[in-house]
Amino acid sequence: FLYKKEFSEETSDELSANEASYENKFEMAKSLHYDLIFDGKGGIWSDVGLWSWISVYLFDQTCPKIDGFRKPGEDYRYILEVSRVGGGWARFYRHLIVSPVRLYDFHRENSKILLSSNINQQGDMIEQFASAMERVQNRTIISVLNTLYYDSKNDTVKKGALAYRKPGTHRRYRNFLEQIGLTFDLQSMNDEDLIDLLPSEFDPWLQS
Repeated sequence: FLYKKEFSEETSDELSANEASYENKFEMAKSLHYDLIFDGKGGIWSDVGLWSWISVYLFDQTCPKIDGFRKPGEDYRYILEVSRVGGGWARFYRHLIVSPVRLYDFHRENSKILLSSNINQQGDMIEQFASAMERVQNRTIISVLNTLYYDSKNDTVKKGALAYRKPGTHRRYRNFLEQIGLTFDLQSMNDEDLIDLLPSEFDPWLQS
């Protein structure tokens, strides 16, 4: 039904994306951003038809077969829900296509730490940091997140960064932000300001 007129309509947008596999969310987001966002097209983030169509076009990646079966999960992972139809940010950030592209649009290279997982996976970095707008819209918070946990040399998340109980991991960083957010204006800080406040448990991540 992707190309049938009763289900889809033609637009002026052209995609270089094809059905070959992207390595991760970041590579997909960067490619789609180049195709769709570079001209500053207004209203594109709430274009339900466009983002839902792309999620179906890339369905073998957004919902791959595992042991011969697909497990799609909730509809909002594929069908964009915006505020006027009962969605909002709580659903927007869970969409497997538009959310990564929006995160790339706002954070560019620093979005790598959020978008390192496979396209069909939400990823705990997104869950912990993109679920709350006060965190994900703060460029300093995400830049420091990238500094702490992304291995630029090997282009991957640092080993152990996603552990739950290891000192100084991403969930500890999130908890730390919640604590200091009560007494510090995080919006006014730059990277150096925030790093200077980090407890010593984060030192190994800064040095690795």
